[in-house]
Amino acid sequence: FTRPQTASRLPLLTAFSLCAGFSAGMLRATLAEDIPPHEISRWAEDVREVALLGKVIDAPEQRRDYWRVPIAALALQREDSVALAMRGLVLAHGKGLQSLTIGDEVILRGRLALADDAGNPGAFDYRSYLRANGICALFYCSDSTPVSIRPTTTHLLLPRLSARVRAWVEKQIAAFANGQARALINGLLLGQTEE
Repeated sequence: FTRPQTASRLPLLTAFSLCAGFSAGMLRATLAEDIPPHEISRWAEDVREVALLGKVIDAPEQRRDYWRVPIAALALQREDSVALAMRGLVLAHGKGLQSLTIGDEVILRGRLALADDAGNPGAFDYRSYLRANGICALFYCSDSTPVSIRPTTTHLLLPRLSARVRAWVEKQIAAFANGQARALINGLLLGQTEE
């Protein structure tokens, strides 16, 4: 009686399958973390203060004690280096950002950071959420440094009109309701979920 050859190959095929799966996973992880050379998130772990030149792409949004606004990065400069051309969106946080309008070019001083990722399995991954919305880093403005603004020369009629209408609606809601009623109306009409 002869033993079938397929039984002797089973451990070899299992080992090969495990190695192939492991290699594919490592390749996927390596490619997923490959950051383009001029993307601003490459500088996000540097704790030194930097100057960021960027263009405002949406109206500032008020949070509890600060404002936040998405900015398309154009250049970045550290104190000890020349300005480097950059690309990528950052979500800037600061107290003096309410005067910005869509299309303005700004120079902000502050610190870049990456958003928190999921600490535990199944937890909310803020970094992935921002990445899915095109934002690759956070920028925390220095409170002591004023914002430099160069107003836009182009007329972005529709986005500016949309921002003005949104601000008007927010004022009308604030005059009409307060507390939980205002928070509910802001959430339903404007998509604000903070309150």
